[in-house]
Amino acid sequence: MLVFTATTWLISGCGHKEEAPQPTPIAALTTHTVAVRYQARLLNGNTAGLPKKLNLVVAYERVEQTDPMNYQLSAPSVQLHDLAVSDTAQQVPLSRIATYPGVIRPKVTVSMWEDQQSRTAATVSYEMMCELVLDGKVAGTTTYAVVAGQLPPLVATSHTELAP
Repeated sequence: MLVFTATTWLISGCGHKEEAPQPTPIAALTTHTVAVRYQARLLNGNTAGLPKKLNLVVAYERVEQTDPMNYQLSAPSVQLHDLAVSDTAQQVPLSRIATYPGVIRPKVTVSMWEDQQSRTAATVSYEMMCELVLDGKVAGTTTYAVVAGQLPPLVATSHTELAP
């Protein structure tokens, strides 16, 4: 009886070979264009006296697929730009960024400050504005205003979470 049971088990087991399920990716990769648009604006009727240089840092997290079923955020990529200040809008294209819908929402951080040899007070009132542009649409804005006689802020920062 034992031999019959073992033989039946071997025969039934050989014909039903189960394959291991193959993991499927959670979501598809979506690539986005990224740019920053910046501009200075004189306030209170002033016609001259804008700062000369603007430091602009854009740091954005990247989503990495660690295996077909898992994703994680990697350390932010950082791009530093030393830009000439103008009262007309300037746009700087940046590296593309990827998202995976419904998985992880990376953040983009925009920081700006004036490039000064020594901290000096502003001679005129003005406003600095920087927009984060994702796929041609404004996703976030960083601004600061300076009154004549005031020290410009050391750093103005905004964080924008990408909606995959």
